[in-house]
Amino acid sequence: MRITVFLLTFLSFLSDLWAVDIPINITGTIIIPPCQINNSNPVDVDFGNIRVSELDTKEHIKVVSFPVYCPYHQGEAYVKMTGQSMTGKDNVLATNIDGLGIELYQGGEGTGNRLILGSGSSGYGYEVINALSEKNVERTTFTFTAKIYKAEGVTINSGEFSASALINIVYL
Repeated sequence: MRITVFLLTFLSFLSDLWAVDIPINITGTIIIPPCQINNSNPVDVDFGNIRVSELDTKEHIKVVSFPVYCPYHQGEAYVKMTGQSMTGKDNVLATNIDGLGIELYQGGEGTGNRLILGSGSSGYGYEVINALSEKNVERTTFTFTAKIYKAEGVTINSGEFSASALINIVYL
């Protein structure tokens, strides 16, 4: 009986010697989910046929609107449009034709608020001025204006043009 008690006492001390404290690391990332744009479908802007002779004399403008779903919609809305800009023009998306671009503006009232390409200083783009039909709501509409831009002194030949960009809207 004494031996059993001694062995149990001795083994209980040994179990403390074998115990090792193991750290538990818990990590995660808090994110602000981006808005879903146009039901996750591409946004197409078709200018159709434009006469070369009208590039200098007539404005070619398209107003484009699409639905936006923002599960997180508190704070200020930011839009980030990324694509190749024309040299010296931060709101003109370059096309495949040298000297021809697409000027971008927030909203549909014309050319008041430029839709600047790039991430901005925050990395989230630039503040939405008047492009959303309503702010701080789950479902809204984003509107922008696309306008043909021809650089001064450049001769444009006939041919199909195209440009592409990515757009992201987020609330901060």
